[in-house]
Order: sequence, then C-alpha cells, then structure tokens
Amino acid sequence: MTITRPYRRPPFRVRDEVVQLSADRHVEGGEVELLHALLRLTNQLQSNLDLDAVVRVVATAVSETFGFGEAVVYVREGDLLWVRAATGGDGTQNQCIVGSPCEVASAERIMMETYRVGDVYLVPADAPQWTEDMRRCLAAHPVLPVAPGGWRYGDTLFVPLRDQRRRLAGLLRLGAPVHGNRPGLDVVASLGVFAAHAAVAIANAREHEQLQQVTRELEKQLEVRRELLEASRTLLGTLDEAMVFGRISHMLDSLLDFDAMGIGLIDRAQGVIRPAYLAEEGVLLDTGATLPLDEPVIAALLHGDEPAVIVEGAQLSHKTLVPGTTETAGPTILASLAAGGEPFGLLAVARHEEPLRRRPFGPYEAELVQLVANMAAIALQNARSYKEILHLASSDELTGIHNYRHFRETLTMEVRRADRYAEAFCLLMMDLDHFKAVNDTVGHQQGDEVLRAVGGILRQCSRESDYLARYGGEEFVMILPRTGLAEARTVAERIRSRVREIDPG
Repeated sequence: MTITRPYRRPPFRVRDEVVQLSADRHVEGGEVELLHALLRLTNQLQSNLDLDAVVRVVATAVSETFGFGEAVVYVREGDLLWVRAATGGDGTQNQCIVGSPCEVASAERIMMETYRVGDVYLVPADAPQWTEDMRRCLAAHPVLPVAPGGWRYGDTLFVPLRDQRRRLAGLLRLGAPVHGNRPGLDVVASLGVFAAHAAVAIANAREHEQLQQVTRELEKQLEVRRELLEASRTLLGTLDEAMVFGRISHMLDSLLDFDAMGIGLIDRAQGVIRPAYLAEEGVLLDTGATLPLDEPVIAALLHGDEPAVIVEGAQLSHKTLVPGTTETAGPTILASLAAGGEPFGLLAVARHEEPLRRRPFGPYEAELVQLVANMAAIALQNARSYKEILHLASSDELTGIHNYRHFRETLTMEVRRADRYAEAFCLLMMDLDHFKAVNDTVGHQQGDEVLRAVGGILRQCSRESDYLARYGGEEFVMILPRTGLAEARTVAERIRSRVREIDPG
C-alpha cells in the first residue's frame, strides 16, 4: 500500500507570492489613484475658461499628482513661449520668471530624439545642446544629486503640449522630483495623458480669451463709432472756423493719446501749407512756420492713394505742422483734408515727448485720424462756405468793401452804441465828381477800375476800427468810431487828395 502525503509549497514560495500580490495591489492602487486624479483634473479644467486660472491649475496639478517640486507652464504666442505659471522652488523666483519669454526654436532644439522617453524629454544637465540663454529660460533649477541612477543635478523633464495639428502649443517644464527618481514608463505614459488634457484645456481657454479680446475690441470700436457720430453732429453743426479747429482737437483727444496736433491749409500760390491751428498738450501755439508742398512725405500723401500715413520724425526733412516735430521727433500721423477729391489741407497728430514717443501709432489709430479728417474736411468747407456767403451778402462785389445794406445795419448799431456809452463818432460821405464823364469817355470797364482804386485808397487811409462801405454808384461812406470833427476832417482831406491822383485813363 502506497501512502500519499499532501503536497505543500515551500514556505519561501508562499511568501514571495504574498509579497508580489501586495506589490501588484500597491501598483494597481497607485494607478487607480492617478486615474482618479486625472479625472478630477479634467473636470476642473473643463469647467474653467480663464487662461490664467487654467495654467495655474495645470502647474499645481502636475506638481502634486506626479510629485515634482518644480513645475513651469509655457504657452506659445507666435515664435515665443511665455511663462504663464510656476510652482515650487523659490516663490520670489517664480514671480520673476512668470511673464518671461523663450524662443520656440530653442525649446525644439533641446528636445532631441536622443532624450525622448515616450512623449516626454528628459534632458540631462550636461547635454551639449544647452546654451546660456537656453539654461536661463528653460533649465530646471538645480537640486542636490541623489542616489546613483536617480535624478541628477540639473536634469530637466520637458512635456510638450501639442495642438490638433501636433504643433508645439505649450510646454511643461518639470524638475526636483520629490523622491529623487527618474520617471518610469508608467509615469511617462500618465504624463502624456495629462499633457493631452492640459493642451485641450489651454487651447479652449485661449480661444475663449481671444474671443473675449475680439468682443472687447468690437465693443470699443462700437463705442468709438458712437462717439464719432455724436461728435460729428456737433462738428458739422459748427460754422465758425476757429470753433471747428477746437472741436477737431477735442474729438481727437477723446479717441487716442498724443501730445501735439496741427491743421494746415494749402497755399498753392506760394507752394506751402500754412498752419491754421497748432496745439501742444491742449495749449494753443502761434502759427508761424510753413511746410513746403514738395516735402516728399507730404507730396506722396497729397497725390497718392493713401488718405493717411504713419511716419517717424526722421522721414520729415523740414519742420512740420506739429510744433517740436523735427528730425528727432517721434511717431506722427498725417491725414489729408480734401473736398471733391481735391486736397486743401493737412491734419497732423504727433507723439514727440517722452514717454509717448516710445509708443508707435498703429493702423487702427491712423484709421481713426482719417475718419476725423474726413469729418473735419466737411466741417471746414461748411465754415468756409458760410463765411464766403456772409462776405458776399455784406460786401460790394466790385470794390471788396461793405455794401449799402450792411452799412445801414452797422450805422444803426453804431448809433445805439454811441448813445449807450455817451461816445461820439463821425460819418464821412464821399462822392466822385465827373465820374459819369469817365464812363462816357473811356468806358465802364475803366470806370470800374477807378471805383476799385477808390476802395483801395479808403483802406489805406483808414484805421482797423473804421468802417468802409460803398453807398451806391460813385458814393462811399466811412464810420469813424470815437473820433472828433477835427480828426475826421484830416482823414477826409487825406482821402480827397489821394483820389485826385487817380488816373482815369
């Protein structure tokens, strides 16, 4: 009879399996915990569209979830990576690096295939690709060396954040692992999952930020259009040229920053632009200097297709409309003033004092200046037309002095003024003898020349306060305010003697 003993595993095999089972459960528990952390992070990121908040969450989460003492988040804008968030290390230093840039090309150069582990790049401190500039903006802060085979002094772990086209959209820079170990493949895989969620969250936040920026710009432009519409009503309803100049300056001041502006009107006979209005920091200045029409920038503006140009002071070889704008001046916007397609003037806005001169004008500001210039041109033409109509209504077309209708209105006001203030004035009435003979002998055209000559003599013999008018035909009148009879006789005799010298031809 055979006796069979029950089989028993050796004790050490049982202990090995127990230890292995415990280790497996520990790993599984860590993976579950990591999975839960990633799910919580995903929910947190999806519920937040503020970019600053998202990058802070990413920096904090990658540091706490994966056990890194340092985490820096870069977000790409154009050809630069900007630090948007940083955790761990020296808090003061973190505040300093946030907002600092790094070239995308530098990041792509350091992330070589040699250092790739899965979707991340572990770049050793002694990598030959490091340059001083790259270390300053990309290298993790050095930590003390740990056990052999672990994290070494100055190592840096990069986790790329890529968009849907696999283009580098951002970067995670990790350093100073809490346990001093290099990441295993499981951590690398989890970092890849984390990076994918982070990239999507940052992309969504950036789109939201850009949408908000566009919305703000549209609202700003709408508000500017409303202001322009309201200002245009006031401007176009102003018929006094001096008031038009002031309101143009006020309108520009409400739309953009500048410290000097000028308006000039073209004098084609002299080939210059004559300043009609100059202001610096809201203070009116004398308008003495002129600007030649053959100034290259001005000529190109007045004869080109561009209604407004942005120039630097060095592009202007002469003193311009704007005071202080010489060859060393700052940014200037020049806009033409035109009516019926024909330029008649120029509007100039400048930044020539510090610190404004450091800020260049942009296309949007040039567009605003041109919009104001368009309205200014209409308003100035209206004011000029109104002034001309008033002049025609009150002036004698032949001699250029006032007509009979205006004389009657002025005489009535002068009588009232003299009564009110108990002042005296003298009235001279003049008639040309034998004028009919001039017309009959040498013709009416020559007679008109005689009348024009008389009008010129009256101007030469009068004071600025005196009033001149053609009463009718060959008759003229003068009002001499605050003048006695003796002085009036002297003026009359001077006029008489000068008129006698006229050669009727």
